[in-house]
Amino acid sequence: MTNNKKRVILVLLILLVYLVQFILIKDTRIDGDVMNLMVNNYQQDILLHKFGIQNIFSDIKYANSNRYISFLCQHIFFVSFDSVYSIFKSFFPKHEFIYIYIAFAKLLVQFFISILLCQLISIDKSKICLNFLIITLLVQHFGFYGQFGIIDHSITYLFFYGITMIGHLSQFIILKKYYKNFNLINATVFLGISWLTVFSGSINYAIQLVTIPFLLYYFRKEKNILLKTTLILSWFFGILSYLVNLQNIEGQDSSVTIIMRYGLALKGLFILIFHHIGWAILLLFLYYQFKIYSKNNTLKIDKGIIRSVIGFILLYLILIPMGGYRPYRPYIIRYDVIIPISLCVFGMIIYLNQFLVSIKNYSKILLLFCLILFGFQFYKIDRNANQEEKKILAEIENSKNLKIKVSKGSKFLAWDKIEPWQKDDLNKFLDLLGFIQGNQLVEIVSD
Repeated sequence: MTNNKKRVILVLLILLVYLVQFILIKDTRIDGDVMNLMVNNYQQDILLHKFGIQNIFSDIKYANSNRYISFLCQHIFFVSFDSVYSIFKSFFPKHEFIYIYIAFAKLLVQFFISILLCQLISIDKSKICLNFLIITLLVQHFGFYGQFGIIDHSITYLFFYGITMIGHLSQFIILKKYYKNFNLINATVFLGISWLTVFSGSINYAIQLVTIPFLLYYFRKEKNILLKTTLILSWFFGILSYLVNLQNIEGQDSSVTIIMRYGLALKGLFILIFHHIGWAILLLFLYYQFKIYSKNNTLKIDKGIIRSVIGFILLYLILIPMGGYRPYRPYIIRYDVIIPISLCVFGMIIYLNQFLVSIKNYSKILLLFCLILFGFQFYKIDRNANQEEKKILAEIENSKNLKIKVSKGSKFLAWDKIEPWQKDDLNKFLDLLGFIQGNQLVEIVSD
């Protein structure tokens, strides 16, 4: 079979994977954070207080104090919904299109994460399609019973972490391509991405704080002062975001000491690795790769890259408990918190695979089996999860009544069940999306 035919088959497989994922993703619910985070004004207050920096020197505290960039992006996303829908309204009812709109956004983020990671670690251009297919299967949507996955089922968390991973990977691409001739344009783009990412969610400043020292060491022999200055400024942005995060009212539970947090984090790590098959598959296969590699020392693998990745993982895990304690994340370490580690493991598996694939005793069948087993877990998503929510949205969309009743016990735009105190936020959000018009009002009533 010619290389062109192989490439065509791989592209068709990639398209098939994305099609299946789209069908599944559009059947998941809208998350329970999106409503109240979209409509209240505390993020605007943070912007007025000099991007939250003024809070460092005052007693002013906010929830999610260093996430205003992700909230701004999410606001633009939903404000644009009605305009985008006007193009497609002849084809879909609004209560269907909202899920298509969100699913497309998730797949777009998945595509960019996959293509950037592929570009970053591919050493053989002829293997890019194969690498991209493998990454696409790994960078999946909320698989393993909701305990693993880069693309969260929550659209809010997609803006917190999914989109920001595109930013971090883009920074590595910039350094990979331009570090020898790093100029003012490169520096401006790099620092712009740094600012946007570190103020989009708590794990992002940790990524900056951990990676920059490794990058400074890696480029220690480079004489480009602008490159090193840019990296130092980027690290300073991470420090700034960390200080702003200390003003996050959600992390102020002083009863959970730092020692207790480290204990909880170890328990959380144990649960992730041993209670869910996703990490077990990946780590066992990575162990297999390192075992084959240890018996073939002639391979031209960059040991510095491997050491740096392992160093990043260890240092990142050490820093996580310092970010505070939140009751909704009782064991500190959760699948979303370790997204950067997940991407590092994906990258290592594919990086090593490019060297090991030519070795006779390296099992390609085992790789294929692990990928199929890993990818199959994607189907564990409950495809009917949003049927109740979609039905309520359809009733609201088609109602002509001024007062529309929604049952208090409904799983509607909430993590669990919607409550009467959420009525104001609910109506503002539905009005923003164009589901209610004029004087229409949704009321949350008891069954």
